[in-house]
Amino acid sequence: MGLRRVYRAEASCRLNIDNSRLKSQPWGIAGGGPGQGGSFVFSEGVEPFVKGDGTLEAGQIVEIITPGAGGYGRASERSPEARARDLAEGRI
Repeated sequence: MGLRRVYRAEASCRLNIDNSRLKSQPWGIAGGGPGQGGSFVFSEGVEPFVKGDGTLEAGQIVEIITPGAGGYGRASERSPEARARDLAEGRI
């Protein structure tokens, strides 16, 4: 399962963020589907970051979403109850 973290700058600051899996998704194994890709979401007014470097002003927000892993095995081979539980919990 991926993570979602939201950070708000308390004062003007420089920030460097490194990333992976933004353009490609983690692969599944044994017929499992791919996982979700990662992303960064910036609040309105944040200047575009260049090569991961940028500035946040007080009150601006950056949301960092890390990717989850790919699935293991074909979903069609799992019980309907297990698939319904995964859907209800937001796992797939």
